[in-house]
Formats: sequence, C-alpha cells, structure tokens
Amino acid sequence: MKINLEHIFVVFVILSIMSLSSLFNWLETKVESALTKIGITNRKMKKVYEISSKYSEMGVHLPHVLLIEPHFFSGETKKYLRIKVVFEGIKVISYLILPTGFMIIV
Repeated sequence: MKINLEHIFVVFVILSIMSLSSLFNWLETKVESALTKIGITNRKMKKVYEISSKYSEMGVHLPHVLLIEPHFFSGETKKYLRIKVVFEGIKVISYLILPTGFMIIV
C-alpha cells in the first residue's frame, strides 16, 4: 500500500487546525479563570457596571459609584499575568505539537 504525500499533508493540516482551535478555546477559558482567581477581573462587577450604564443612559439616577468603570490592572499584576500566560502557552503548545509530531514520524 502506497501512502500519498498529499493525504499526509491534508491530515497534518486538519490536525493543526484542530489543535489551534483547541488552543484558542483553552486560552479563553483558562485566562478568564486565571484573571478571576488573581483578582484582576470580577465578572459580577463588570455586569453591574454594564447594567448601571444602560440604566443611566435611560435617565435613571444611580449612585456615582456604580457608574465608574472597574479597572483592576496594576503594574505588578500585569507583569505576573504576562509571565503566567507565556508559560501556560508554551505548555499547551508543546502538548499540542507532540502528538502531531508523532503522527508525522509514524
């Protein structure tokens, strides 16, 4: 049985696309949960701000505290977050590349 190189290439492209899709999905969930754990973001505060700004646009008088957009990033947390995301990304990319590399070799 002769293996066509085009078929191998197509399988490689499909596996790569699936890996990238998995990577983006993982990054979205992992980074959001990591930001919440660290205390950088708070989903409830964002939602309260969005709702209060909508009501304020409609003319409802609200306390000014609710109309202040939440900012959670400080210099130290940004630095920590960048380092953590880089290491997590390297880990995920290595996990995704290893099975694809073994498929190519075999």
